[in-house]
Amino acid sequence: MSVTHEITGGLTHLSANPIWVKITASAPLLMHALMIRVTCAAVDGSPFVDEITPSGLVSEFNLSGMFAQPVDYDFEYPAIGKVKIRAPFVFVATIEIGESWKDVNGVRQETWTTPAENNQIRVLKGGLDDLTLKRLNQAGTNFADYYINAGRMLTHLPNNMKVSPRQMIKLWYLSRWIDDVEAELHMNVTQMTDSGPHEYVDEITEPFTLYSDGLYEWSINPISFGYNKEVTAQYPILSFKFWITKASDNSIISDIRNYVVDNKPYENELFAYNVNPFSGVDSLWFTGAQKFGANVESETAIVPLKKGATTKDASIKTTSSGKSRVWIVNTGSKPTAEIKNLLWFLESRQRWIVDQDDATRLIPVYVEGGETMLWDSLEDINNVELKLIEA
Repeated sequence: MSVTHEITGGLTHLSANPIWVKITASAPLLMHALMIRVTCAAVDGSPFVDEITPSGLVSEFNLSGMFAQPVDYDFEYPAIGKVKIRAPFVFVATIEIGESWKDVNGVRQETWTTPAENNQIRVLKGGLDDLTLKRLNQAGTNFADYYINAGRMLTHLPNNMKVSPRQMIKLWYLSRWIDDVEAELHMNVTQMTDSGPHEYVDEITEPFTLYSDGLYEWSINPISFGYNKEVTAQYPILSFKFWITKASDNSIISDIRNYVVDNKPYENELFAYNVNPFSGVDSLWFTGAQKFGANVESETAIVPLKKGATTKDASIKTTSSGKSRVWIVNTGSKPTAEIKNLLWFLESRQRWIVDQDDATRLIPVYVEGGETMLWDSLEDINNVELKLIEA
């Protein structure tokens, strides 16, 4: 008697999407059940044990419900350094498999084993929408292979985005290896010079250790990264690239993210952040027209007319009141690829904007519900108006 297992979709998963483990028995038994035990110290209620009567010697378990524990999302703002490791966003779980049956005396028996391989999974808080999952399935791939094993940064935002020179960009990365790996960050910076644009190759490099159980939060901006050449209105930074290499062979282990710096002055600008489907936080820059106001709510009560009342005395008294600040913000003209990705900002459960009175502070906001038209090719409109309400 023995059991084997197979984990669908690799060893790295998102908590809100199905995490399927198939267990197969070698032979049928009386009152047979196949079992799984999942242990994760970071999840309340661990270990989790489940058993299912096999069909054709096979039982399939969906582990996603075991990782439904809420997480307080966080990111570093204002950024103090280049990188922050977010271990609480990554659950590392050990899998044991087993089977139970009744012996000839009707007594329940069970055996457990820890598989020699593929006995540990990493579960990242978050989840992809159904359409993205269908596209991955249709392409014959999955979240682990397409994002983690391919070294992609964990964001849906497109490459070659136009950014502000004052914008603190966030990128998120999870190692594909189960062991710690020595790595190196790289940044190329292109700056205007007397002879025209010049790209300073590997202008910024720095070694670091890539741990297997941490989600890496990078705060990307040439100035905060230590770019030390003089930057002026005459000699602005025009673009920059960021990527990661493996120290042992200098192979590139991330995608190369390129940012085009828009140095034009804008009368209005607003920086926004939102939690994306991978537990990371994306940075957006809005440059269109803005309006500012407030939603005021109050409760009142009728007050009996008192003896000797004058015109100064109210007949209706406010018993309680509150307000929420409101910003109506136009994104400004954006390429279609960036406009499409506003879907993730609209769908996100947590968003913030940078306080325009104090750039070191963030204000939590939510988006007023309802239909939002992202672009209109007939009218050649590539901007969106958003109503952001203080949360």
